[in-house]
Amino acid sequence: MALVEWNDTFNLGIDELDADHRRLADFVNRAHELVIEDKDQDDLKALMDELIAHLEQHFHREEKVIAQAQSDGAKEPHLQSHETTINYFIGLRDQIQNGAESIDPKDLVEYLHQWLLNHVINQDFKMKPDLIKAGLVKGEGQNDRLIARM
Repeated sequence: MALVEWNDTFNLGIDELDADHRRLADFVNRAHELVIEDKDQDDLKALMDELIAHLEQHFHREEKVIAQAQSDGAKEPHLQSHETTINYFIGLRDQIQNGAESIDPKDLVEYLHQWLLNHVINQDFKMKPDLIKAGLVKGEGQNDRLIARM
């Protein structure tokens, strides 16, 4: 059973970033499956390794877009959140690798789920007006109005 059901309502309008976000939703669902199936820490660590690699690639792509679309004042907090996120997940992965008993996989799934929603809706989607102004995406549509109500 999927924890996150991705739909096009969450698309930003930049194909590469939308594909990255869909893949991040897949990571949440895969982590959820690991918890349901009571997999061991090695499986969770492998998933975290893959997630971190994907996040590094995603943030690199996203930061190119941010550089084109956002002012310095708007982009600095967004860029800082990328660095904080990578460091947080690396720290979790290292704790898992070192056999930390304090990492509850259920808490990790919940954090990852909430982080994904925050990243897409509260960070990336809020830069959409800047993307429109920069000519990187089309103007407001149904999806924008729906997300704004969330």
